[in-house]
Amino acid sequence: MSEELTITSGQLARAGFQDAKRASELLDSINLALPDSIIDELALVADPDKALLHLVRLLETNNKELKKHFIEPEFRKRLFVVIGASTGLAEHLIKHPQDVEVLLQSYSQDKSIKEKGLTELFVNVKSRDELVKANKKALIAIAAKDLATAWSFTQVAEELSLLADVVVETAFAIVKQKVSGSAQVDFSIIAMGKAGGKELNYVSDVDVIFVAAAKEDQDEIIALEVATQIAEELINFISSVDQAGEIWQLDAALRPEGKAGPLVRTVDQHRAYYQQWAETWEFQALLKARHMAGDEALSHKYLDEIMPFVWKAAERENFVADVQKMRRRVEQNIDVKVGERELKLSSGGLRDVEFAVQLLQLVHGRSDVMVRSANTLEALAQLATYGYVGRDDAATFSHSYEFLRTLEHRIQLQQLKRTHILPEKSSELKALGRSLNLFIDSENELEKLWKNQREVRFYIFNFKFMKNYFIGHFLILL
Repeated sequence: MSEELTITSGQLARAGFQDAKRASELLDSINLALPDSIIDELALVADPDKALLHLVRLLETNNKELKKHFIEPEFRKRLFVVIGASTGLAEHLIKHPQDVEVLLQSYSQDKSIKEKGLTELFVNVKSRDELVKANKKALIAIAAKDLATAWSFTQVAEELSLLADVVVETAFAIVKQKVSGSAQVDFSIIAMGKAGGKELNYVSDVDVIFVAAAKEDQDEIIALEVATQIAEELINFISSVDQAGEIWQLDAALRPEGKAGPLVRTVDQHRAYYQQWAETWEFQALLKARHMAGDEALSHKYLDEIMPFVWKAAERENFVADVQKMRRRVEQNIDVKVGERELKLSSGGLRDVEFAVQLLQLVHGRSDVMVRSANTLEALAQLATYGYVGRDDAATFSHSYEFLRTLEHRIQLQQLKRTHILPEKSSELKALGRSLNLFIDSENELEKLWKNQREVRFYIFNFKFMKNYFIGHFLILL
């Protein structure tokens, strides 16, 4: 540590360090001139203790780029917030210290993936190892924007969804070169779920549906066999976990007949299924459908043929009973051991908000094309703008939903694990609170905010949405 820099235990404690003695020892071990502002900078991250430990381990790799740019305040800011909020991303940087270069690029600051940005990371990717690494570097850049430049949940979720698009498109390009006969089939990938709504998590399944068509003068049966092989290879390529690491789980379970049905269908086969056999929940899922990768013209043909069925779902004879059944199924999946700390499935949680919005869309989207957005917050804003939901209620729902999703992102970032449960461990709660800029009494403030938000959501969902906004035979009492 720089000889001129003297830091007391009191300073470390006030900066949020839980173990001042250990922090002092770690600072002394750093054989590098540290800026006078180092403690003030670490005081602004989710977990200063972990950030400092990860920094020491990173510096021990003797990475030239890291040491060269360490004197730059903006670089340190982006580095500290990432390694202070995510052990998963910090461990990747320690294993691959050269990847700190991603924090030096413009796409770790304000540039969106849509503006060239992160797509550069995937240009020369030719193998799964390279894809895993490029994806992890992209996640580091997105986390830096999320934490250091105060991007909103909406921006971060869209960026993660667009990253998923790039990953799937890149993987598809690699896989189809390995499958014999791929040139005789058009193949498209439809995004569903959160990926379809451009509201993906840091760690999430990526739900998809596969569509294929035989090229002119090609046999359809053979083309479907080839397309099925492409789909199987693509799922394995993205979803497998090996020494290179993991990406996301590519999940095609939302396809017609679920896992029991064919992995790939033609547009005509999809249309026949949705016309005759589909259940109400399948139309609700299709609200999120959009082109993701592959043949864009084929995707648009699929959407043009299938989406009209979605807007007739509310006219089905058993629509209300089906919706009640779907809601009960969600309640049955709640882990009683977790209870109210479940962000996704608990009463007033993420699923309730999404469920209410989608239900309103199915009802009112029949006759109003202005309330058909695949994105939850956009759809809620549309429902308020066109008079189907009170503006104050919509604003409260939107604020609560964004809070929950941001909290979910921060929880998942900690270990890069798929979870929707608010932890009970004090140190984890403090770090979560600090990641949300609650730097004073962070643990208690987070618990208080969580409780207040939940009570408001519970009231609006159960006493206003379900009783005021679903009228006539669409009144649904849960």
